Amino acid sequence: MTQRELLCRFAQCKTWKTDLTPMGALAKKLGDPQDKLRFVHVAGTNGKGSTCAMTSSILQEAGYRTGRFVSPYILDFRERIELDGEMIPEADLCRIGEQVLAAVDALEKEGLFPTEFDVVTMVGLLWFWEQRCDVVVLEVGVGGRIDSTNLILPGSVEVSVITSIALDHMAILGDTLSQIAREKSGILKENGTVVLGSAIPEEARSVILSEAARKNNRVVKPSAVRLLESCPDHLRFTDGKTTYTLPMAGCYQLENASTVLAVIDVLREKGWKITQEAVQRGFASTRFPARMELLGKRPLFWLDGAHNPEGAKLLSTSLQTLTKGKKTICLTGMMGDKNCEAVVAQLSPYIDAAITVQPGNPRAMSAKALSSLWQEQHVPAEPWDDLPGAVGRSIDLAGPDGAVICCGSLFLCADVRPLAMAFFKEK
Repeated sequence: MTQRELLCRFAQCKTWKTDLTPMGALAKKLGDPQDKLRFVHVAGTNGKGSTCAMTSSILQEAGYRTGRFVSPYILDFRERIELDGEMIPEADLCRIGEQVLAAVDALEKEGLFPTEFDVVTMVGLLWFWEQRCDVVVLEVGVGGRIDSTNLILPGSVEVSVITSIALDHMAILGDTLSQIAREKSGILKENGTVVLGSAIPEEARSVILSEAARKNNRVVKPSAVRLLESCPDHLRFTDGKTTYTLPMAGCYQLENASTVLAVIDVLREKGWKITQEAVQRGFASTRFPARMELLGKRPLFWLDGAHNPEGAKLLSTSLQTLTKGKKTICLTGMMGDKNCEAVVAQLSPYIDAAITVQPGNPRAMSAKALSSLWQEQHVPAEPWDDLPGAVGRSIDLAGPDGAVICCGSLFLCADVRPLAMAFFKEK
């Protein structure tokens, strides 16, 4: 079975569930690999992917065999399952994927139906166990309480992390911060330790603290870090003792970095050997596509995965400094089930013109409808049907001394990335 055929089979599985029973049955049928691994378990509305990237890079630099499981991917499905920064080989993905699907077929005959994300998560867990990982940095898919990753046992979790809480996936998680916080705090384990991001709103924080008390969790709050330098392709910051360089633009990454430093402190307390030099090297070697990723310099051209109001708010803080005095074009496409009006409203003060497209997804908003939202914010906007043409138009509008920010959907970033890279390579 090829990778493409395998992913088609994955997609034929259920898409949502009400509990972890099918996932538990699937794991049991495959030997419960999750019980033989150690985890850093990361949930949150925004920032969890970057937090996972930084944490896994530091652990790798410290000499640990480090697995990383994230979602979604940008260019290749195998980005979701990595070991020491290298994607799972296609042969291993197909071999283990077929093994998992065989177990799914058997369970369906018993009346149990694992979801697509159950299957993907189980492929990752089996491979990490097979590769004898020392630690796995495990990103929650959606929510936490009944997320497939939450099958892991309390004794396997070194530290739980909740990076942020904001309104997103409301049809699934609830339409208030309290409801969403309740779902995400479901990852907390009895007698565990949880690191909470510094920017969690009080309404959500109180729910998480209540759950932490109920489960006898130690709560760790990150210490502030201070920005030293913000450049188009990197940040320099300090925790007051050490200076770090992070090859990711976007001042919002400082909050994620402070969370990561707290995670590392917890791991050290638990006996993990992580030197300060490993932390510095880990930050400096972090790579994560479509998080204020700079693809070109004339004009400045960034990809960013911001797709909800909180993400747009964080992105706008970076644009205030990085694009100040520059003509700034937003190349954007969004899913229709997101709060598109609020995203546009957050970004519009920092955007001179918008180029809108419709990402290749059934949930996508039309380019014309999205352009109307920009125009309502008094930002000139052009809808485009042709994505390569839209990329070229945004670059032409910005001019060599301007800036382009592509955002609104990771589906869009995945399609734009190779086009933009090809354009700047030719230059």
